[in-house]
Amino acid sequence: ASLEHAQVNASQGSLAEGRRSQVNASSDSIASGERSQVNASTISTQNGRNSQITSSMRVANNDDYALSGGYSLTGDASTANMTWTIWSTLGNVYIAGIVHSGTPFGDYGEYFENLKKGEIDVGLLIALEGAKVRPAKKDEDFIGVVSGTAGIRLGDTPFCWQGRYLVDEWGRKVFEEIKDPDWEPKKVPDEKWKPKKGQTEADRPMIPIETEEDRPLIRVQKENPDYDPKRKQVSRSERPEEWTLVGLLGQVYVRCDDTVKPGDFVKSKAKGIGTKSEEKTRLRAMKVTKEYDGNYSIVYCLLL
Repeated sequence: ASLEHAQVNASQGSLAEGRRSQVNASSDSIASGERSQVNASTISTQNGRNSQITSSMRVANNDDYALSGGYSLTGDASTANMTWTIWSTLGNVYIAGIVHSGTPFGDYGEYFENLKKGEIDVGLLIALEGAKVRPAKKDEDFIGVVSGTAGIRLGDTPFCWQGRYLVDEWGRKVFEEIKDPDWEPKKVPDEKWKPKKGQTEADRPMIPIETEEDRPLIRVQKENPDYDPKRKQVSRSERPEEWTLVGLLGQVYVRCDDTVKPGDFVKSKAKGIGTKSEEKTRLRAMKVTKEYDGNYSIVYCLLL
Protein backbone atom coordinates (compact mmCIF):
# COMPACT_ATOMS: atom_id res chain seq x y z
CA ALA A 1 0.00 0.00 0.00
CA SER A 2 1.39 3.38 -0.98
CA LEU A 3 -1.18 6.01 0.07
CA GLU A 4 -3.48 7.02 2.89
CA HIS A 5 -5.55 4.12 4.26
CA ALA A 6 -4.81 1.90 1.24
CA GLN A 7 -4.73 -1.87 1.85
CA VAL A 8 -3.57 -5.05 0.17
CA ASN A 9 -5.17 -8.09 1.79
CA ALA A 10 -4.53 -11.79 1.15
CA SER A 11 -3.01 -10.90 -2.21
CA GLN A 12 0.23 -11.47 -4.12
CA GLY A 13 2.21 -9.10 -6.35
CA SER A 14 -0.46 -6.40 -6.03
CA LEU A 15 -0.58 -2.68 -5.25
CA ALA A 16 -3.19 -0.37 -3.68
CA GLU A 17 -2.14 3.00 -5.06
CA GLY A 18 -5.28 5.09 -4.59
CA ARG A 19 -6.41 6.61 -1.31
CA ARG A 20 -8.70 4.25 0.59
CA SER A 21 -8.20 1.68 -2.15
CA GLN A 22 -8.01 -2.08 -1.62
CA VAL A 23 -6.81 -5.19 -3.37
CA ASN A 24 -8.35 -8.30 -1.82
CA ALA A 25 -7.75 -11.99 -2.51
CA SER A 26 -6.09 -11.15 -5.83
CA SER A 27 -2.78 -11.53 -7.61
CA ASP A 28 -0.74 -9.18 -9.85
CA SER A 29 -3.46 -6.51 -9.64
CA ILE A 30 -3.57 -2.76 -9.00
CA ALA A 31 -6.21 -0.49 -7.44
CA SER A 32 -5.10 3.01 -8.46
CA GLY A 33 -8.39 4.90 -8.28
CA GLU A 34 -9.47 6.66 -5.09
CA ARG A 35 -11.82 4.42 -3.06
CA SER A 36 -11.41 1.65 -5.62
CA GLN A 37 -11.19 -2.12 -5.19
CA VAL A 38 -9.96 -5.21 -6.99
CA ASN A 39 -11.50 -8.36 -5.51
CA ALA A 40 -10.84 -12.04 -6.21
CA SER A 41 -9.12 -11.20 -9.49
CA THR A 42 -5.90 -11.79 -11.40
CA ILE A 43 -3.80 -9.36 -13.52
CA SER A 44 -6.47 -6.65 -13.26
CA THR A 45 -6.28 -2.87 -12.88
CA GLN A 46 -8.94 -0.60 -11.38
CA ASN A 47 -8.23 3.02 -12.42
CA GLY A 48 -11.61 4.71 -11.93
CA ARG A 49 -12.74 6.21 -8.61
CA ASN A 50 -15.35 4.58 -6.35
CA SER A 51 -15.31 1.51 -8.57
CA GLN A 52 -14.62 -2.21 -8.37
CA ILE A 53 -13.38 -5.10 -10.42
CA THR A 54 -14.49 -8.46 -9.08
CA SER A 55 -14.05 -12.13 -9.98
CA SER A 56 -12.03 -11.29 -13.08
CA MET A 57 -8.97 -12.13 -15.16
CA ARG A 58 -6.98 -9.49 -17.09
CA VAL A 59 -9.56 -6.71 -16.81
CA ALA A 60 -9.01 -2.94 -16.66
CA ASN A 61 -11.79 -0.58 -15.57
CA ASN A 62 -11.25 3.15 -16.13
CA ASP A 63 -14.76 4.33 -15.24
CA ASP A 64 -15.90 6.01 -12.03
CA TYR A 65 -18.75 4.58 -9.93
CA ALA A 66 -18.79 1.31 -11.86
CA LEU A 67 -18.72 -2.37 -10.94
CA SER A 68 -17.11 -4.54 -13.61
CA GLY A 69 -16.01 -8.06 -14.38
CA GLY A 70 -14.55 -10.00 -17.26
CA TYR A 71 -12.12 -12.67 -18.38
CA SER A 72 -9.29 -13.34 -20.79
CA LEU A 73 -6.66 -16.07 -20.81
CA THR A 74 -4.00 -14.01 -22.59
CA GLY A 75 -2.54 -10.51 -22.76
CA ASP A 76 -2.45 -7.58 -20.37
CA ALA A 77 -5.28 -6.09 -18.33
CA SER A 78 -7.64 -4.38 -20.77
CA THR A 79 -11.09 -2.80 -20.94
CA ALA A 80 -11.64 -5.02 -23.99
CA ASN A 81 -11.74 -8.01 -21.66
CA MET A 82 -14.75 -6.76 -19.70
CA THR A 83 -17.88 -8.89 -20.08
CA TRP A 84 -20.21 -6.90 -17.83
CA THR A 85 -20.40 -3.48 -16.18
CA ILE A 86 -22.95 -1.81 -13.89
CA TRP A 87 -22.87 2.00 -13.63
CA SER A 88 -24.23 3.55 -10.43
CA THR A 89 -24.40 7.06 -11.91
CA LEU A 90 -26.93 6.24 -14.64
CA GLY A 91 -28.18 2.80 -13.63
CA ASN A 92 -26.99 1.31 -16.93
CA VAL A 93 -25.99 -2.34 -17.29
CA TYR A 94 -23.81 -3.64 -20.13
CA ILE A 95 -23.26 -7.36 -20.69
CA ALA A 96 -21.50 -9.36 -23.38
CA GLY A 97 -23.41 -12.58 -22.77
CA ILE A 98 -26.93 -13.94 -22.53
CA VAL A 99 -29.58 -13.14 -19.91
CA HIS A 100 -31.30 -16.28 -18.64
CA SER A 101 -34.46 -16.29 -16.54
CA GLY A 102 -35.18 -18.99 -14.00
CA THR A 103 -38.90 -18.19 -14.00
CA PRO A 104 -41.66 -19.12 -16.48
CA PHE A 105 -42.26 -15.47 -17.38
CA GLY A 106 -42.74 -15.22 -21.10
CA ASP A 107 -43.53 -11.70 -22.29
CA TYR A 108 -42.22 -8.16 -22.60
CA GLY A 109 -44.34 -5.48 -20.95
CA GLU A 110 -44.57 -1.74 -20.42
CA TYR A 111 -46.60 0.36 -18.00
CA PHE A 112 -49.31 2.59 -19.48
CA GLU A 113 -51.50 5.11 -17.70
CA ASN A 114 -55.16 4.09 -17.41
CA LEU A 115 -57.72 6.21 -19.26
CA LYS A 116 -60.05 5.99 -16.27
CA LYS A 117 -59.01 5.43 -12.68
CA GLY A 118 -59.56 1.84 -11.68
CA GLU A 119 -57.69 -1.44 -12.00
CA ILE A 120 -57.98 -3.25 -15.34
CA ASP A 121 -58.24 -7.02 -14.93
CA VAL A 122 -55.33 -9.21 -15.95
CA GLY A 123 -55.78 -11.03 -19.26
CA LEU A 124 -57.90 -8.39 -20.99
CA LEU A 125 -57.05 -7.10 -24.47
CA ILE A 126 -55.93 -3.47 -24.32
CA ALA A 127 -56.42 -0.56 -26.73
CA LEU A 128 -54.84 2.88 -26.83
CA GLU A 129 -56.78 6.11 -26.53
CA GLY A 130 -54.27 8.88 -26.95
CA ALA A 131 -51.38 7.93 -24.69
CA LYS A 132 -53.61 6.07 -22.22
CA VAL A 133 -55.13 2.58 -22.20
CA ARG A 134 -58.48 0.87 -21.66
CA PRO A 135 -60.07 -2.52 -22.47
CA ALA A 136 -60.46 -3.00 -26.23
CA LYS A 137 -63.90 -2.69 -27.81
CA LYS A 138 -65.46 -5.14 -30.29
CA ASP A 139 -63.21 -5.72 -33.34
CA GLU A 140 -60.92 -2.89 -32.21
CA ASP A 141 -57.19 -3.06 -32.80
CA PHE A 142 -55.38 -3.93 -29.58
CA ILE A 143 -51.79 -3.20 -28.55
CA GLY A 144 -51.42 -6.03 -26.07
CA VAL A 145 -52.77 -7.86 -23.05
CA VAL A 146 -52.79 -6.98 -19.34
CA SER A 147 -49.92 -9.13 -18.12
CA GLY A 148 -49.01 -10.77 -14.86
CA THR A 149 -46.06 -12.68 -16.29
CA ALA A 150 -43.85 -10.12 -18.03
CA GLY A 151 -40.18 -10.95 -17.53
CA ILE A 152 -39.18 -7.46 -18.71
CA ARG A 153 -41.23 -4.59 -17.26
CA LEU A 154 -40.40 -1.08 -18.45
CA GLY A 155 -41.62 2.19 -16.99
CA ASP A 156 -42.17 1.06 -13.39
CA THR A 157 -40.20 3.96 -11.77
CA PRO A 158 -39.38 1.98 -8.59
CA PHE A 159 -36.69 4.34 -7.27
CA CYS A 160 -37.79 7.92 -7.82
CA TRP A 161 -40.21 10.22 -9.66
CA GLN A 162 -39.89 9.67 -13.41
CA GLY A 163 -39.42 13.42 -13.92
CA ARG A 164 -36.52 13.77 -11.49
CA TYR A 165 -34.05 14.43 -14.29
CA LEU A 166 -34.57 16.75 -17.25
CA VAL A 167 -34.83 15.45 -20.81
CA ASP A 168 -34.86 17.22 -24.17
CA GLU A 169 -37.69 17.26 -26.72
CA TRP A 170 -36.66 13.78 -27.89
CA GLY A 171 -36.66 12.27 -24.44
CA ARG A 172 -32.88 12.19 -24.22
CA LYS A 173 -31.22 12.84 -20.86
CA VAL A 174 -29.83 16.33 -20.28
CA PHE A 175 -26.36 16.54 -18.73
CA GLU A 176 -24.34 19.30 -17.11
CA GLU A 177 -20.82 19.70 -15.75
CA ILE A 178 -20.36 20.50 -12.07
CA LYS A 179 -17.44 20.53 -9.67
CA ASP A 180 -17.04 17.11 -8.11
CA PRO A 181 -18.48 17.38 -4.56
CA ASP A 182 -16.73 14.14 -3.48
CA TRP A 183 -13.26 15.17 -4.58
CA GLU A 184 -10.53 15.35 -1.97
CA PRO A 185 -7.07 16.84 -2.51
CA LYS A 186 -4.16 14.45 -2.71
CA LYS A 187 -2.08 14.27 0.45
CA VAL A 188 1.50 13.29 1.22
CA PRO A 189 3.31 12.71 4.52
CA ASP A 190 4.48 15.95 6.17
CA GLU A 191 8.27 15.82 5.85
CA LYS A 192 8.67 18.71 8.34
CA TRP A 193 6.81 16.93 11.10
CA LYS A 194 8.75 16.12 14.23
CA PRO A 195 7.33 13.51 16.57
CA LYS A 196 6.61 14.40 20.15
CA LYS A 197 7.21 12.09 23.04
CA GLY A 198 5.24 8.89 22.62
CA GLN A 199 4.46 9.48 18.94
CA THR A 200 5.52 7.11 16.17
CA GLU A 201 5.73 7.24 12.38
CA ALA A 202 2.09 6.17 12.28
CA ASP A 203 1.21 9.56 13.77
CA ARG A 204 2.87 11.53 10.95
CA PRO A 205 0.20 13.89 9.50
CA MET A 206 -0.74 14.03 5.83
CA ILE A 207 -0.76 17.42 4.10
CA PRO A 208 -2.64 18.32 0.89
CA ILE A 209 -0.65 18.98 -2.28
CA GLU A 210 -3.70 20.11 -4.29
CA THR A 211 -5.97 23.14 -3.89
CA GLU A 212 -9.59 23.95 -4.68
CA GLU A 213 -8.48 25.00 -8.16
CA ASP A 214 -7.61 21.36 -8.83
CA ARG A 215 -11.16 20.17 -8.11
CA PRO A 216 -12.26 18.36 -11.31
CA LEU A 217 -15.50 18.77 -13.23
CA ILE A 218 -17.82 15.79 -13.56
CA ARG A 219 -20.68 15.20 -16.01
CA VAL A 220 -24.00 14.45 -14.31
CA GLN A 221 -27.68 14.32 -15.20
CA LYS A 222 -29.38 17.70 -14.74
CA GLU A 223 -31.98 17.53 -12.01
CA ASN A 224 -35.48 18.94 -12.46
CA PRO A 225 -35.98 21.96 -10.16
CA ASP A 226 -39.50 20.65 -9.46
CA TYR A 227 -38.15 17.44 -7.94
CA ASP A 228 -38.95 17.13 -4.21
CA PRO A 229 -36.77 14.47 -2.54
CA LYS A 230 -38.98 14.58 0.55
CA ARG A 231 -41.95 13.15 -1.34
CA LYS A 232 -42.15 9.37 -1.10
CA GLN A 233 -42.07 7.56 -4.43
CA VAL A 234 -44.71 4.87 -4.99
CA SER A 235 -43.86 2.75 -8.02
CA ARG A 236 -46.37 2.35 -10.82
CA SER A 237 -46.60 -1.38 -10.11
CA GLU A 238 -48.02 -0.46 -6.70
CA ARG A 239 -50.70 1.77 -8.29
CA PRO A 240 -52.71 -0.59 -10.56
CA GLU A 241 -55.70 1.74 -10.38
CA GLU A 242 -53.60 4.31 -12.27
CA TRP A 243 -51.10 2.22 -14.26
CA THR A 244 -51.42 -1.06 -16.15
CA LEU A 245 -48.68 -3.46 -17.18
CA VAL A 246 -49.41 -4.30 -20.82
CA GLY A 247 -47.71 -7.31 -22.37
CA LEU A 248 -46.68 -6.24 -25.88
CA LEU A 249 -44.80 -9.29 -27.13
CA GLY A 250 -44.44 -12.94 -26.15
CA GLN A 251 -46.52 -15.57 -24.39
CA VAL A 252 -49.51 -14.27 -22.43
CA TYR A 253 -52.66 -15.46 -20.69
CA VAL A 254 -55.84 -14.05 -22.24
CA ARG A 255 -59.47 -13.92 -21.09
CA CYS A 256 -61.57 -15.37 -23.91
CA ASP A 257 -65.10 -16.56 -24.60
CA ASP A 258 -65.99 -20.18 -25.40
CA THR A 259 -65.16 -19.90 -29.13
CA VAL A 260 -61.37 -19.93 -28.86
CA LYS A 261 -59.51 -23.21 -29.39
CA PRO A 262 -55.77 -23.98 -29.80
CA GLY A 263 -54.55 -22.75 -33.18
CA ASP A 264 -57.19 -20.02 -33.50
CA PHE A 265 -56.39 -16.38 -34.03
CA VAL A 266 -57.93 -14.09 -31.41
CA LYS A 267 -59.58 -10.68 -31.71
CA SER A 268 -61.46 -8.44 -29.29
CA LYS A 269 -65.12 -9.27 -28.66
CA ALA A 270 -66.08 -6.57 -26.16
CA LYS A 271 -64.72 -5.15 -22.91
CA GLY A 272 -61.32 -6.66 -23.64
CA ILE A 273 -62.53 -10.28 -23.86
CA GLY A 274 -60.99 -12.32 -26.67
CA THR A 275 -62.95 -14.27 -29.26
CA LYS A 276 -62.11 -16.40 -32.30
CA SER A 277 -61.06 -14.46 -35.40
CA GLU A 278 -61.49 -15.76 -38.93
CA GLU A 279 -58.68 -13.47 -40.01
CA LYS A 280 -55.05 -13.44 -38.95
CA THR A 281 -54.29 -11.26 -35.91
CA ARG A 282 -51.28 -10.63 -33.68
CA LEU A 283 -52.63 -13.09 -31.11
CA ARG A 284 -52.76 -16.87 -31.57
CA ALA A 285 -54.13 -19.40 -29.10
CA MET A 286 -51.78 -22.18 -27.99
CA LYS A 287 -53.52 -23.85 -25.05
CA VAL A 288 -56.74 -23.50 -23.05
CA THR A 289 -55.62 -23.50 -19.41
CA LYS A 290 -59.06 -22.88 -17.88
CA GLU A 291 -62.30 -23.94 -19.52
CA TYR A 292 -65.11 -21.46 -20.05
CA ASP A 293 -67.12 -20.99 -16.83
CA GLY A 294 -69.90 -18.79 -18.16
CA ASN A 295 -67.80 -15.64 -17.83
CA TYR A 296 -64.51 -16.40 -19.57
CA SER A 297 -61.93 -19.04 -20.32
CA ILE A 298 -58.19 -18.56 -19.91
CA VAL A 299 -56.15 -19.20 -23.05
CA TYR A 300 -52.37 -19.25 -23.25
CA CYS A 301 -51.52 -17.29 -26.39
CA LEU A 302 -48.57 -16.07 -28.43
CA LEU A 303 -48.61 -12.31 -28.98
CA LEU A 304 -46.62 -11.14 -32.01
